[in-house]
Amino acid sequence: MIRRILLAVVGCLSVVLAGCGSDKEAIIGCPLIDSKLLLDMPTAPVNGAPFMKTSFSSYCFDDLLGKNVENDLGNADSWVGNGSTRYDGLNAKNRKWEPAWGASIDIYGVSPKGNNMPYMKRIEYKQADDCALEMRVYKRDINQENLKPLMLIHGGGWRLRGLAFAGAEAVVSHYTERGFIVFAPFYRLIGNSDGPKACQESKGVDISADINDAFNFMKAHGELLGAKADEKPILVGQSAGAGLSGWLSLQRPSEVKKVVLYYPPIAFRSFLKLELADFYNGRFKGALETLSTYSNDPSFPTRNIDSLTTFELAYSLPYQIRENNAEHPDFFIMQGNADQEVPIEQSTALCEALEGMAPGQASTDAGMYRCGDNSTLYIIDKADHAFDLRCLTNIIPGFVRAALKPEQLARLCPATMKAEPAAMEAIRASFEFISTP
Repeated sequence: MIRRILLAVVGCLSVVLAGCGSDKEAIIGCPLIDSKLLLDMPTAPVNGAPFMKTSFSSYCFDDLLGKNVENDLGNADSWVGNGSTRYDGLNAKNRKWEPAWGASIDIYGVSPKGNNMPYMKRIEYKQADDCALEMRVYKRDINQENLKPLMLIHGGGWRLRGLAFAGAEAVVSHYTERGFIVFAPFYRLIGNSDGPKACQESKGVDISADINDAFNFMKAHGELLGAKADEKPILVGQSAGAGLSGWLSLQRPSEVKKVVLYYPPIAFRSFLKLELADFYNGRFKGALETLSTYSNDPSFPTRNIDSLTTFELAYSLPYQIRENNAEHPDFFIMQGNADQEVPIEQSTALCEALEGMAPGQASTDAGMYRCGDNSTLYIIDKADHAFDLRCLTNIIPGFVRAALKPEQLARLCPATMKAEPAAMEAIRASFEFISTP
């Protein structure tokens, strides 16, 4: 979605409608993104730290629009390590710090304008067979220490990187401005739509293992990179990344401080129960297929909810909290009640369990709801999936708007113009949530 939005903004109409392939997207798009969306953000002094200067053009070709993005993004085999001896303790291939260009593209709902551009470091945190997984670490100042750790997990239906990672990177500077060091791991993928072949056709258990290993890596090496020793991390996830964040928080509740969930698929059992009752009338057929693939369970769509696998129940947070009294950190949950990809009932089911309400009793109307003692659910009226992205409808060329179908235009404004203020209020409230001790 993010890539299509950017391409629409720069006027590459053939990509929005059909796809133009090769490096045409980058040749046309990168200079125009530079002129229309890239912010001129200040940076903290390097002061002798191991740093390498890069250009936005190289970032755009390598990470955003170039023809090799699907193979190279998040692939630690696509780059050569040149890290300094300062980071020998990582025992992992790594690169020098560089500008985090993705954090300076002005596509996030709460603009990063006025923030410092963070610095970014690439690290190979795991080799899974032949899949070399990269983690990106972000700091406001390379030389900062005693920072609060935060793990940011991108979405993409567990099958995409490039179409989702840009959305995660767009919010990074809001965290680094608030004294966090951000750890953003890539993970293996289901299907074969994105990523290098060695990382494709994976299972949910593989992906979950990757995130657990990323968490272990952050804990083991966070202090060397600038995190405060023994500080519990915040988990933040968008969509599929929210599912992973929620799952991890229940696996390791004593090690996680707080969790922020954007439009989270975290209630597999609740979803299946409503689907089997024809509550959705087939509206979420794609989501059902994704959960089936992720669970590696072809029979998931027709299973009795009382015979779900252990893995499927592990991704059923309301069930774990309600039936097993599972320990959990505090949650801040955000979702639009017009979400076309993840049902709003995923978020309300979690809130009900946290609040001790009976299933199906929570409202899906817009508003802020208490979920237990210290957790919160924000429901944004008429907002779609990825509501946290800036509404770009009015800044794309008129001839592009005229050629797009209504559903394509809607994708350029997930929160809708009317709901955007409420969406921004929710996002700012989430910043306060993670910043409060």
